[in-house]
Amino acid sequence: MTCKDICLASLTDYEELKKVISEYLKNIPLSFQTDMIQAALHIYFYFLSGNRFFRRLYAKDFDLNMSIEAEVERFRKYLHEVAGLSENTVTSQCNTVKTFLYSSFPKENFVPKKMTADHVRIYLTHTLRHISGASKKTIIVRIRSYIRFLESTDGFQSEEKTIGFL
Repeated sequence: MTCKDICLASLTDYEELKKVISEYLKNIPLSFQTDMIQAALHIYFYFLSGNRFFRRLYAKDFDLNMSIEAEVERFRKYLHEVAGLSENTVTSQCNTVKTFLYSSFPKENFVPKKMTADHVRIYLTHTLRHISGASKKTIIVRIRSYIRFLESTDGFQSEEKTIGFL
């Protein structure tokens, strides 16, 4: 795959261009410039199509799910009253967990015991594949905090075969 392929694909179909760029980025050697090349190609895609290469995911993108809303509120109360975290930290933690739960359980009533390691893996490897490693670490810490909350309040079992890697 060459830069010429990327330019030719851009003249036709934006979804095809997205595939060509993704394939090109998979095959470039790792270097200190990889992030810069990726950013430049994503901006190029935006310039041509008017769409972002990756769309940021928000909880508001999903239909309201009262079981998730109740769960996040329960987590919020715990973080504020038991953990004694600042309001900004509580809000950040809850927003991350809410988006994770909505993307992992988009059409079903959420029940904490339904959560598995696969939900977390899919979220990190597919849904968030475009974000930096540092951002992923922050998200992992916040999801881990939620899992520990479930363990301490609900007796949730995070066995090594399910969510033990957190």
